[in-house]
Amino acid sequence: MARAVLTKLLLAAGLTGLLTWGASLDAADADRRSLSLSVEPLVPVAERTAMRVAAVTLERAGRSHFYARRGGHWRCLSLFDADVRAGDLQRLVDTALNASGVVQSVDPERFADYDIGNDACWTVTLHGGAVLKDEDRDVLFALELGDALPSLNAGFARVVGDDRVLLLDSDPRDSFAPGGRIGGAVPLIDPHVMPEYWPPAGQRVDRVVVERVGVLPYYIELRDVETTEEERSAGKAPFEWVTVHQGGSESTPSPDHAIAYSVFLRLATIVGVDDGVKAADYGLEQGSFVGRVGLRTSAGEELNLLFGRALADGRVPMLTTLARPVLFVTGEMAELFLPASEALDDPVADNPWEPFLMEASRTMLEATTSRVPR
Repeated sequence: MARAVLTKLLLAAGLTGLLTWGASLDAADADRRSLSLSVEPLVPVAERTAMRVAAVTLERAGRSHFYARRGGHWRCLSLFDADVRAGDLQRLVDTALNASGVVQSVDPERFADYDIGNDACWTVTLHGGAVLKDEDRDVLFALELGDALPSLNAGFARVVGDDRVLLLDSDPRDSFAPGGRIGGAVPLIDPHVMPEYWPPAGQRVDRVVVERVGVLPYYIELRDVETTEEERSAGKAPFEWVTVHQGGSESTPSPDHAIAYSVFLRLATIVGVDDGVKAADYGLEQGSFVGRVGLRTSAGEELNLLFGRALADGRVPMLTTLARPVLFVTGEMAELFLPASEALDDPVADNPWEPFLMEASRTMLEATTSRVPR
């Protein structure tokens, strides 16, 4: 829509000081100028201080995603209780509650100029504690997010039931980047096999057991070592990985390979989720797993990753002991999870985890850069 494009261009120009207002404004133009300089909170302070958010709904173009706490952690209940990026979800809630902005319009007929109320618009609904009991889902308030101005880290928004369209001083959509292939790009889904809340704060993974059909089981263990101040200054690590083989014999893996593998476990990603009640449909039954990775933390917390056989499409189904749904990883990813001990030992052999870590680093850098106002 040409009018909408012009509105946004003029707004961006005005906010960056490039637009000079003449002295010949008529009365209507003067009123609009006065309105555009009115900075107001999206939600009145007196109202938001009493709000206790227990759930969030995101809707766009007829698709709805519902997030709430279950088992002590934020999950997407509309996607088989999949884990979500809790930090980003909390940032979305905080931004929605605390945002303020410049009033652009109070005319409902101009909503479309800001992509408010159409299929491009996101609706964010915050719910109170009675969301699952209340017939009306205990709605605290709902927010429509219109077009964004990425160069200003800003976006248009209005509270449902309010005619004001504001240009916010921060864009709530910055919190829910696309979910890629996971769940048809459901926002906020945690793409990692190990969710962000594991291991618990203050704990580190110090033992990794690898069991695989046709391969001798083993585990690698992180052990503290005595170091002098001079050695630490020279860069010597105060710990080392040790491989413990079946029967109790030990060897020292390549430090680079062991570290790359342990970092891979933290960053490894999934390509899909499905309902946990369908586990048997994917061959994920007791005694049928073809591989297991068992992780133990310094405080004794344990997490098991259980792998099934590859499907016809190449994906590998898996379960974790965190009561999540069925997860899927690529066949290549499953191989990286379940290496033979020899893959960790040779310091001059290719590091099979390096390409993934390089790509993961690039992706994280791009994600971080995209959130920096330009």
